[in-house]
Amino acid sequence: MRFILCLCALIVTASMLSACSGSKAPEEKPAATAAPAVEKPKSPHNVMVSLAAGESMTRDQQAYVIQLQDKIAAKWQPVPAKLKYSVGIEFTVTKPGLVTDVKAVSSMGSRKTIESCRDAILRADHFDALPAYFKTPPQTFLCEFMYNPQ
Repeated sequence: MRFILCLCALIVTASMLSACSGSKAPEEKPAATAAPAVEKPKSPHNVMVSLAAGESMTRDQQAYVIQLQDKIAAKWQPVPAKLKYSVGIEFTVTKPGLVTDVKAVSSMGSRKTIESCRDAILRADHFDALPAYFKTPPQTFLCEFMYNPQ
């Protein structure tokens, strides 16, 4: 019994000393209400869209091309391979944003890799309407798919 009383006295004394020394007990932080946004890991593969004629683009045209590129990249399901490959697909976007004339123009891959790239463009179809700053609708684009094995 004496032991318990001595132990209690020590605990009370220790808590009084810590209060006098100015140190505060750690406060509990409130639980987070929302989880922080997690960035999607970057893919080792690339999809790049440009004007097929190789012309320079205005900022507005670049913004539209980036939208095309992001939409196509989201639909691309690359065929796994041990080696790098690239496929160039040319396609045309009409004034209302429909895709026509999808064809392979270059390839360092198999028939399956070409089909997966072609299918990504067809699955991404319907794009936003072709903006007026593209002077001659329909507009032809070149999409380069590059696969990099990990």
